[in-house]
Amino acid sequence: TAILYLTGPIFFPAYNWFIGCALSVEVNTWFLILRRVVYKQGGNDKSKKLSPIITETVSILFYVTWVLIRCIVYPWVLMIFLQLAVEIVVETRSLLHYPFIFIAVHFVLCCLNLKWTYDLFKPIVAKWFGKGRQEVAIQNGL
Repeated sequence: TAILYLTGPIFFPAYNWFIGCALSVEVNTWFLILRRVVYKQGGNDKSKKLSPIITETVSILFYVTWVLIRCIVYPWVLMIFLQLAVEIVVETRSLLHYPFIFIAVHFVLCCLNLKWTYDLFKPIVAKWFGKGRQEVAIQNGL
């Protein structure tokens, strides 16, 4: 599905701008991986303990890119896709257009981002309200 999704701009040149937005999520994925590495470095071996400045900076950049890309950019792109779809339907008076496949895939990705955002922030919010563990760790692979 991902390969098909990323081929959209190739088959539909009018959507070339979209590939940059779609791949921007990889910046957040890079911070996710870096965050895991940084937290593993600060694990059992105290001689390899990283500076709190590094761990906090990586963590902040991870959360900022998560919210910016997954919670703002991706839904924004979906809204643009839907506006373009309405224009195409009005212009052609037909609901069947191949580019609409990418809208469905992007919608599913937005739903997944919503679910993952809930999973990511639920323990943090629970901690704020005194209902969760006092130490919020990297849970569920996030």
